Amino acid sequence: MPKHDFFPRLQPFRHPRERELARWITMDGRLSEVEASLELLLTNLDAMPPGPTHVKDGGPSIIVRSLYCFAVITYVRCFNKGRRLQLKIQDIPGLGRRQVELHGELVAVRNQHLAHAVSNEEEAHIFLLRDKGKVELKGFHVLHSVLASDNSVKIRRFIALVRRVRRYVFATVCRVGDEIARTFFSQRAKWRNLAC
Repeated sequence: MPKHDFFPRLQPFRHPRERELARWITMDGRLSEVEASLELLLTNLDAMPPGPTHVKDGGPSIIVRSLYCFAVITYVRCFNKGRRLQLKIQDIPGLGRRQVELHGELVAVRNQHLAHAVSNEEEAHIFLLRDKGKVELKGFHVLHSVLASDNSVKIRRFIALVRRVRRYVFATVCRVGDEIARTFFSQRAKWRNLAC
């Protein structure tokens, strides 16, 4: 919470829906970050070499994994119970069946792979290594498999879903904000005109 001594023109106020509005604005901010990270992820996904990559080697693969983890966890957090507002996917108007299914898949990825890792989200596979074309054993080779991201098609669908959810959240910010604006200004006051 900012100290108002540093912002002398800011005046705290009380309204029954002020905390609710602040939480909707926070949710819109987080969804904005999710959308931006997914756009950045797409750029780095295109830069990844084809075939298996080692996340531990860094480069685009570690960036993709980081952005994907952030996007999924932050998106799903908007739908979790807790002290924050909780969105319900069924409350978002205009979602198609595929978008609702994608939402369910993202919740599962967050719950089973990223947040709690109860599934094989990351695993090491150990093999004996032979010289090419020879019988003698040379040593061991370890292959790491890590869920780094969905493919670009699914990421684009994820972006479309986030944008749809953001429209709903922003409309709610405006609706609640308009009510508060009317309390302090006039009956025709709009949140969008007054928010700086």
